[in-house]
Amino acid sequence: MALRPPQRGMNGQLSMRRAGLSDASRASELILQAKTYFRSHGIDMWQNGYPSESDRDADIAEGGAYVCMYQGTVVGYVYLHYGEEDCHRTIRGRWEDRNPAVFHRSVVDESFKGLGIGKFMIGFAEDAARAAGCTSMRTETGEQNVVMRGLMHRLGYREAGIMTFDGSDKVAFEKML
Repeated sequence: MALRPPQRGMNGQLSMRRAGLSDASRASELILQAKTYFRSHGIDMWQNGYPSESDRDADIAEGGAYVCMYQGTVVGYVYLHYGEEDCHRTIRGRWEDRNPAVFHRSVVDESFKGLGIGKFMIGFAEDAARAAGCTSMRTETGEQNVVMRGLMHRLGYREAGIMTFDGSDKVAFEKML
């Protein structure tokens, strides 16, 4: 990639927009990068076909898919859903709130990691959730995904428990908005 990544703290150069069909290929590239990263780091997450192109296409068709832009290039992808999801009923723990938004499939281009883009995208999701009248934000990640778990803690999310999704246990997170 010919782009020079932004320096830490330069989020003013980042923007978010709703993803369209023209972004599908790039979103798949970013998801594939994440799958490769997980596999190379011994993280048993997203290794069984999920998320698939049909998941990505459904995200876009529903209007819940967003891309993070830097200098005209997509450098991140996230899916935002308003309301509880069926898998949330599997929690072994406790949700604080029953009016949530949920973000999934948050991925950042490998060459842009560590620059605050994930934090920027989650901040966008939280703002969108507030604007939609939601009072909490949820997500989940694999138990071995220490990078995402650390980010959730740094952003003020609490571990709500363990839930079963995609054939395995995930650590569930929630933050009151």
